[in-house]
Amino acid sequence: MNNKFLFEEFKKKNITISKLACECKLAYATCYDILSGKKKNPSISSVHKIASYLNISIDKLMEGGSDEKSCIED
Repeated sequence: MNNKFLFEEFKKKNITISKLACECKLAYATCYDILSGKKKNPSISSVHKIASYLNISIDKLMEGGSDEKSCIED
């Protein structure tokens, strides 16, 4: 998952994890785990919902792989 790209998109579009979860009809914990990098292999359904919400391709969302740094700061 391209966490750096996601972080930039969230910042640019003023999106929070809560808003993403609500709009994508995903559990907050699922979104948090995906964005934090805890969930290394999210379901295609979750990835599709996030990509659709952000209006980007799944390929763009997945660029960079899971080695990217988490976009959530502890």
